[in-house]
Amino acid sequence: MSAADKAQEIELAAWEVNNRARPEVHRFISAEAGYGPEFCEICDAPMPAVRREYGYTLCVSCKSKSESGKRY
Repeated sequence: MSAADKAQEIELAAWEVNNRARPEVHRFISAEAGYGPEFCEICDAPMPAVRREYGYTLCVSCKSKSESGKRY
């Protein structure tokens, strides 16, 4: 096998890895307005309606702090 053939094989394998079918990510949005908790689990602040619809349990502030590694 020539070097060009080998390079083409490697390129094809890389292309197949990068372009294979990926599973779709679905978020469940409830038809019920109060799907998630009414208050944040950490600070007890009222949860915004949109976050409740997605079922989140933390308010934006607490979630941001948890992702950045800050203490509460």
